[in-house]
Amino acid sequence: MTVAKALLRAVPGRLFDNHAAIDLARTMFDFDSPGFWELVHAVRLSALDAAAEHGVPLVATTYCYSEPEDLALFEQFEGTLKRHSGELLPCSSIAPKRKPLEG
Repeated sequence: MTVAKALLRAVPGRLFDNHAAIDLARTMFDFDSPGFWELVHAVRLSALDAAAEHGVPLVATTYCYSEPEDLALFEQFEGTLKRHSGELLPCSSIAPKRKPLEG
């Protein structure tokens, strides 16, 4: 989220914290129970659709993508944005692996 906040200090846009969707789903379901992840995804899609429809210039999100499990979901995000002439620009902030300290 630190990278997303820094980005949004430089360019206009909004932050969609992944935990907002998860927190909402937890009000309806126990974590990871049937229906939980479906609601999380529906909230994410709805938020992106509303932002794109109403001209939000950039949405930075803290959503974590796992290949290949999340590919179909990712394609739905992309399709939602393309319907509004938007685009999906994935980025990664994976820290490099460090060698263990030798002592």
